[in-house]
Order: sequence, then structure tokens, then C-alpha cells
Amino acid sequence: MLSVGGNMIDAARDRMNAIQRYTGLGSGFRLALRDLELRGAGNLLGAKQSGHISAVGFDLYCQLLKRTIAIMKGKRPPPLMDVVVKLDFLDLSPHAGKSDNGAYIPYEYIEDENLRLRLYQRISALASKSEITRIKREIKDRFGKLPAEIQRLMLIAELRIAAADHGIKSIIVRDRKVMLSTEKDYRTFAGRHPLLESEKTTPMLKELIHLTAGEF
Repeated sequence: MLSVGGNMIDAARDRMNAIQRYTGLGSGFRLALRDLELRGAGNLLGAKQSGHISAVGFDLYCQLLKRTIAIMKGKRPPPLMDVVVKLDFLDLSPHAGKSDNGAYIPYEYIEDENLRLRLYQRISALASKSEITRIKREIKDRFGKLPAEIQRLMLIAELRIAAADHGIKSIIVRDRKVMLSTEKDYRTFAGRHPLLESEKTTPMLKELIHLTAGEF
């Protein structure tokens, strides 16, 4: 009984640590993936693999796994999207109903928890615009028209890809002020951190993608 109680306490502690860690961009789906990591998900992502997942994090692990599969098939491995993104204008907590600034998979759009988690996992491993196009088409064909919240998730994936392609290691937005950092320094425009001109969430994400790609 003591060991069971100890395991329960350890699990609760792990979840609290996850909540404290994932307070930036993607908190909604990163917490979901972290919870999946803690519970296990079959032979591939279950206990036998948990040590590897814990070492690098679930989303990065998914990317490494994807790269390994590509190499085994003799294909060119996709680049790693190891980019920190924190945007203060997004609502990242899934809930029922519409959200003007939400970025998540709505419960009413995909009710099955396992399907939602698998989809979050796939989105976390997207590494090219063509992959984004394919998964959007697949989701639409299977579940219907993509809600705005999922469209914004795809824009976040596109933002991460743009950042990785242009040497950006972190993207932070506070009160519309954009801070893009590389391994050495911040990337500024005319010596200043730019301000987002848009006031609505989706246009802000698109503007941020252009800034990250150096299109201004």
C-alpha cells in the first residue's frame, strides 16, 4: 500500500512540475503530451521508452524519432524544430466553445482524447510547410472544416519552422513587442525590437511569421 501511495504522490509531483514548466507557448498541448508521457502510450511510447523521452522532452523526442525513421528509409531527415516560443496573446487552454485567441484542438471538434493527443504529437513533429498542408487536408477530410483554433496551431507550427530556418532560437512576444534571439544575440530591426501592428490573433501570428523570416 505504501508503494502505491508513493507512486501516486510521485505522479502528482511530476504533473505539478509539468504545469510549472510549460507556461509558455503550447502549454495546452505540451501539458497533454507530458501527461501522455507520464501515463505511457503503448510499447513505442510506454515504459520501455520513457527514459529516452524524459531525457529530451516529448516533442523533441517525436522529432528525433521521425528523423531516425527517415534515415532508416534512406530519406533526408527533417530539421529539428528546437525553438522556444512564448506569445502572451494566445489562449492555450482547451475548452468548449469558440475562442478569438485560442490555439488548441477544441473538445467538440475531436471528442476522443487519444485522437486529440495523437494529433498534438503529430503537430509537434511537423518540419515543413508541405507537411502542414498535408495534415490540414487530412484533418479536414476526416473531421470537417478546421476551426480557427486549429488553424492557429498550424500557424504556430509554421512559425517554429520559419524560426529554425532562419537561426532563431527563441521567440517571445510581450505587449506586442517581439524579441527574436539567436545563439549569440537578439535579432533587431533598425536596432530595435519590432512591435506587432496587428491587433487580432490570427493576423498577429502571420505577421510574426514574416518578421521571423526577415520579411518586413
